[in-house]
Amino acid sequence: MRADQSHRRFIGLEGCDGTGKTTLRQRIAKDLSKLSPQLLEIGQHSWIDPDAARVILNVREQRHTYEPAIIEEAYRRDKWLHEITNIRPMLQEGVVLADRTIISDAVYQEALYGIDAATTISRYIDDGYLFPGTLIYVFVDINTAVDRIAKRGKHRRHYEREVDLRRIRDIYLRILPMCQASIGLHVIRFENISGELETRYKLIIEPELKSIVGNLHQMEVA
Repeated sequence: MRADQSHRRFIGLEGCDGTGKTTLRQRIAKDLSKLSPQLLEIGQHSWIDPDAARVILNVREQRHTYEPAIIEEAYRRDKWLHEITNIRPMLQEGVVLADRTIISDAVYQEALYGIDAATTISRYIDDGYLFPGTLIYVFVDINTAVDRIAKRGKHRRHYEREVDLRRIRDIYLRILPMCQASIGLHVIRFENISGELETRYKLIIEPELKSIVGNLHQMEVA
């Protein structure tokens, strides 16, 4: 199934941990629920296939090691099921808001398992996987991200150290231009600065949401 890369109603949020994606996603979801009668919020994984889910959880929690090909296949299987079961059906009539997408697969697989991100992206493109039509890349300086993670008061995951966050950020900065050039990905860069969220949201995010949902209403009328 060839992906329609211009499908703006599939909105993805990306960025390293500690950037404030969750808070921003909640705000976006609240506004979208007012603008669109149909909204599906999803996470990065479908968890539909038990074998794929087991591999993903084991490597993410460092419970077990696998050959790179096994990791890649687990992620690909999970994403394919996410696409055909959850994302594409909703896009027939509404909006999908995803907290992380297949771009996270590529970034984190390189950062954590040494699997080249550019190669992963190219394979997803070649096989027709569905990329978000609108991608919101959320970022802050790494010191701020580290501080925010610490303030959560939760057990810190192994990839939430400063050195990992810097590596993840650098991969994003390398991969996003590739996605823009190769599939025309519409990227919105949003610096999530404390104290300026509301002003920047209204300036950068709100017009995009209205445009996306406006296109949906035009389709319904037609």
